[in-house]
Amino acid sequence: MWAKSKAILVAFDDKRDKPTYNIAEAFIGSKPICIPLNAEEQLVVGSGRSTLGVNEEATLLYEDRCDMPVVAKIFYGNAILLEGEARWDDEDYKA
Repeated sequence: MWAKSKAILVAFDDKRDKPTYNIAEAFIGSKPICIPLNAEEQLVVGSGRSTLGVNEEATLLYEDRCDMPVVAKIFYGNAILLEGEARWDDEDYKA
């Protein structure tokens, strides 16, 4: 569907493995944006385009699992899926 990409999606579901804001920023390569998918999942993506290309897995995950997708989205670069106890709260979403 899309050109071959080097972007990857990683998932965390354990509180002990939850990435900090700074780690997420380093992995993604830009300011992280946290998008709630549903009551149990959040998708953390970059704030802009990436040289890694389209993250097809993150884009399809958003389309499939988001309870209220606002618009069709295409995500670029690395992304992080946070599930269960690994989800961020307001304190985690700070630089």
